[in-house]
Amino acid sequence: MHTLRKHNTTLSKPVSIEWEFKSRDGYYNLKDIINTRYPELNFETEHGHNHYELNLRHYLPLNQSIQFWTDFVNQVDWHTRLDEQCGMHVHIDMTDKTPIQIANLITSFYEFQNVIQLGIPRTRWESNVNCKEVRRENAEFAYEYAQKWQRGEIDRETFISHISGWKFYGLSTNQLRSYGTIEWRWFGTTKVASKLFQRVMLAVNLTEYWSRPTTKLFKVTSESPRMRVRKSGAIEKSKGNRYSKGEPKNLHWSWRQVFEYGSENLGQAKMWEADCIRLANHNIERVDLEGIVDEIKTRYGKAGA
Repeated sequence: MHTLRKHNTTLSKPVSIEWEFKSRDGYYNLKDIINTRYPELNFETEHGHNHYELNLRHYLPLNQSIQFWTDFVNQVDWHTRLDEQCGMHVHIDMTDKTPIQIANLITSFYEFQNVIQLGIPRTRWESNVNCKEVRRENAEFAYEYAQKWQRGEIDRETFISHISGWKFYGLSTNQLRSYGTIEWRWFGTTKVASKLFQRVMLAVNLTEYWSRPTTKLFKVTSESPRMRVRKSGAIEKSKGNRYSKGEPKNLHWSWRQVFEYGSENLGQAKMWEADCIRLANHNIERVDLEGIVDEIKTRYGKAGA
């Protein structure tokens, strides 16, 4: 499950995970259990009565963080329960990134966010005031100030100061100034280790891919060009939703940009395909992407991990 390309270093990338849950047996009992067994965890009340959030007091490399939370879930599983209100937020270190890299990440997230939503339940992002879609104005603002940094008009600290504080979005910059991190907020909490790994790897790998070293700023487009979208926000089914070298960039191409590159191997991509199909079956406006991983293997000769 953890097989990655040789040059991938994301398993050693410092991350922090916030894990929201509800208690089965009351605040004080659960707090005592967690404080006794896991003193390295912060324990906070969120969103009112019986809704709690945990996060580590320090950052761990990704592989160690995954192992910690897997062990934690195995220990406290019967004390906790999850529902659609329980989110999992992934904080990723950006202290080594330039303003161009950070602006490119925000622009890419904005343009591909409707593709990411194919694998995430609507309750996590639709009409959710705590996890809104990134707006075009956010991407344009980051682009504008990255240009100013590129021209030498401002320093990195000034750039960070101007784009920090966008908290309640699928990609949040709220902790960028204070802790140097970008936060992914759309994922739901899970007790399944493979799902935990699947979601965190998507966030970390896409962050690394979209903020890769470059001197080129990704221009914000007036429309999301990576997929065909109706005004309702649903993805159109059309004959063009097949990809090949001779066809324009379309839904299949967009899906690959997010879930193949973000998953790092086709074993993980297959899990995202299953999630997208399962959610599509509950909503007739969502596209059924069945067979896309097999098509990637056939067309590009890539073996699944």
